[in-house]
This record gives sequence, C-alpha cells and structure tokens, in this order.
Amino acid sequence: MSEVVREEIIFEILDADVPWFTLLEDGTRDRNNIEHVSIGIRYVRKGKVFESLVNVATTLSSDAKTMANLTMEILRNNGLDSKRLLSQCYDGASVMSGRKGGVQTLIQEELHRKVPYVHCFNHRLHLVIMKLISEVPELKIFFDQCRMLHLFLNHVKVISIYTGTRIGRLLEQRWSGHLKITEAIYSNYQTIIELLRTVQCSTEFSGEQVVQSADAFSGIVSEAKSILLHDDDMSRPIRRKKPNCLYNDYILTESTTKEHDTLESLFIDTIHITSREFERRFFENNMLLQAVDSIEEFDIDKLYPLSELGISLPSIEELSVVKEFMKDKTNILEELYKYRQPFNNTYNLFATVAMFCCSTSMCESSFSVLTRVSRPQRNMSEIRCSNLVFLAFESR
Repeated sequence: MSEVVREEIIFEILDADVPWFTLLEDGTRDRNNIEHVSIGIRYVRKGKVFESLVNVATTLSSDAKTMANLTMEILRNNGLDSKRLLSQCYDGASVMSGRKGGVQTLIQEELHRKVPYVHCFNHRLHLVIMKLISEVPELKIFFDQCRMLHLFLNHVKVISIYTGTRIGRLLEQRWSGHLKITEAIYSNYQTIIELLRTVQCSTEFSGEQVVQSADAFSGIVSEAKSILLHDDDMSRPIRRKKPNCLYNDYILTESTTKEHDTLESLFIDTIHITSREFERRFFENNMLLQAVDSIEEFDIDKLYPLSELGISLPSIEELSVVKEFMKDKTNILEELYKYRQPFNNTYNLFATVAMFCCSTSMCESSFSVLTRVSRPQRNMSEIRCSNLVFLAFESR
C-alpha cells in the first residue's frame, strides 16, 4: 500500500506546473541509535504549493557522504531528476550545512552547479532563543525551574491532586518547547502555587517531596522577584542602560522605581541580544532572499539573482502588464494560474519562486508520527516501520 501512495505522490511531483522542486531533509535518532532520515519534496501544482513526504529512510551512519549518497539514491529510485533540483533546505548541523564536505556541498559538486542551501528558519530562530537564554541569567534560571517543576509534577501523588493542565518536559531541541512550557506555567501559575503550598502542609507526602515543593515554591517566587530586583544589589545604585534608538517606540523613558529600572535593563538586554543574533544568523543567501522577497514588485532588476540559477525571467513588457493586472489581487500565484496561458513566463517565474523553502517543519512533523508508530511494545523491521510512518503521515 505504501508503494501505491508513493507512486501517486511521485506522479503529482512529475506533473507539477514547472519542473523544478526543492529538497527538504531532516534526521532524528531513535532509542536504538538508528538514524531516521525524512525526505520531502516541495513543488507547485495547479497553482498551489505542496510539500509531500517521499521517504523515511534509516541508516546506521550519519556522516555527510553517507547522507548525500542516500539522498541522491532516493531521488533516483523515485524517478526524480536531480537536474531539476532548485534548492535544498536542512538544519544547521555541520554534516548537512558544511561548506567543505557537508551534504549541501557534496550534492552541488555531484550536480556541477549551484543549488542554494537554505538553513531552516525555524532552526535558526531556535538558535537565537538558545543564545538569548545562555546570555541572560534570569531566563536561564526560569527554564531551569521549569525542568524542576516538570519532574515534581510527575510524582504519582502530586498528579492525583494537581488540577491544572499538564506541564510538559522542556525539550531544548524542539523549536516550540520554550514557548509551550512558558504558556503552560503562565496559564496555571496560581494552581501551581496552591499545589506547592498544599504539599508543604500535608502529611501524606514524603520529606523529599515536601523539600522539593518548598524549593520550587521559593524558587518561583524569589526568582520572579529577582527579575525585577536583585537583593544583593540593593545597596548599589542601579546603572541605567541607554537603549538603542531603534527601541524608542517600545521603551518608556519617564522616571520609574528601581524595580522598573532593572526590568527595563533586562528588557533592553533581551532585545539587543535578539537583534544581534537575528542579524548574524539570517544574513546567508541575502541576495537570493531579497530577489524572492521582491518578486511581487515586478522589478526585473531585482530578479536577476534568480537567473543565475537557470530560472527564466519574463520580459519587462510582460512584467509591466501583469503588474497592472494584478495590482488589486491578494494571492498572485493562484490568480496567475488562471491566466497562465497569456502570462506563461510570469506564472512560471512565480511558481518556481514559490518552491524556495525556508523550513523543514514537514520533516519534523513526520518524526512525531514516527514516535507514535515506533513503540517499544511493537516488534517490526525498519522497512515496515518506515512504510507505516509514511502511510500515517500522508493519510492526515
């Protein structure tokens, strides 16, 4: 059955509006230390963008050469011509992104042409968050307490009296992990505080659990206060940091208390580090990204970086007519599809640009399916597991 579904997907990819496609790839290791590699394809068909899973392969080795060979083999086995590979999107691991010997480089060397590599924006954003946490002590302390709370709330007796929503484990490698646990604690804050007080005053809990609850309670309260005011610094005047002028619209500058001064300083530090990391991590492929971002301006001069990849550009005259015709339209790609015959070159350009991808979230989603399918209670071959993951993912 998996082969039937896969054949249908391959047919749709080959029947795409334009022959180009983008390769999406990500990997994860299971409890047996086997690397599962999720490979997807992004394409445009009938004026709409699709991302489809092609295979979930397994490998014992995850070096760059093995991964590159595996990727190209899967493309060949599914009848996908690598000459039509437009771009490649992976995470930032050196095995995948390395400029000297990484998968993205090995594939370009094999094809003897430039195939732009895009570092997944979700992974980049997550790296910004991790860098921010490492440089702001208050944030690091907060997330350390989140881990402590998760462990405490998973005691059997504690679970039986806790009435709030579940506080999940903080998985630092997951993009949304920090946001989800922060939202959970924020929405259940009062319930958590009441639970910790109950455990402290109850005789039904062990001494260890009472100590843990006391530590958690004092930690939440004292560290929340420390964000506003450091007790050790009370005797010293708080030095006000001068904010960057870019932040003037977001910061109050009138006279405030020392607590607010410290909070303002923390806020400025957070914004500064975030801004710095954004500039450092989102600069790659800048010319190409600017060309993609400016496509709806219909300015031929800004689109020339695309021609370096073998993408055909329409004439200035055709772009001028389309610009006037589409000035009140919202979804230009779908609108152009309706008029693809008179504006064939412009539609092909928009459809090709729509295939550039900046996220491997589709691959990440397949790993969630893998977790549900590959249970310790189930005994199955790796091939059967991969086929089940593929079917379960594509049946959604």
